[in-house]
Amino acid sequence: VTGLPTGITSTYLSGVLTISGSSSAVATYPYVVTTVGGCGVASLNGTITIDPNVTIALVSSTASQTVCINDAILPITYQVGNGATGASLVAGSVPEGIQGNYNATTKTFTINGVTTESGTFTYIIRTLGGCGTASLTGTINVNPLPEINLPQDGYICVDPSGNPISDYTLTTNLSTSQYSFEWSDINGVIAGETGNSYLATVPGQYSVQVTNLATNCSNIENATIVPSLAPSAAYSSETTYFDADQEVV
Repeated sequence: VTGLPTGITSTYLSGVLTISGSSSAVATYPYVVTTVGGCGVASLNGTITIDPNVTIALVSSTASQTVCINDAILPITYQVGNGATGASLVAGSVPEGIQGNYNATTKTFTINGVTTESGTFTYIIRTLGGCGTASLTGTINVNPLPEINLPQDGYICVDPSGNPISDYTLTTNLSTSQYSFEWSDINGVIAGETGNSYLATVPGQYSVQVTNLATNCSNIENATIVPSLAPSAAYSSETTYFDADQEVV
């Protein structure tokens, strides 16, 4: 046999010639098998084509990132090569709202979207087509937003002229060691109010923005405090003096 690539050999046994082996010499090799001995010479031709193993490489800045839920991730892009015809994400390896798309023109696979599920997700991307399979992994960490439960039934007493005569405390019940707070009313941010509760002295619309100090994820909750008038008068009536059962209403 002539024309075999490096690493490919032939063996002859009992009238059978076997060509086998492996090679990393990427190319196309036409070979010739020629008989030895006997009357005349016979030969046959063949071709061995050695293709490279497919490749995949990260071409964006990072394969791993951390975001807050309901935020978009920065696109993560991979380049496939050496005969790969596409790529895909292993099912269930990315959070809800995140997907991958393959561009056949640029031979790139991009992961993007807006997260709608919190947690830590280690995704796997694999090549399609070509020789062998190449894969890479990355991590998308999605942090939840702070949970805020402001009272929704607050009221402040007012006099007949509408002047407040009481107050109402809005509280988040969250720790100041874990969260920061910014209170606002209809006029905007209330200067100096950065505690986990706020003493409202007038009825109106209020909101608080709470930020998790560890994850920097923020959430906003609103509450409306309504005015309430005291009764303008009170009346009573009673039954007659000598009734067996007396009532005052």
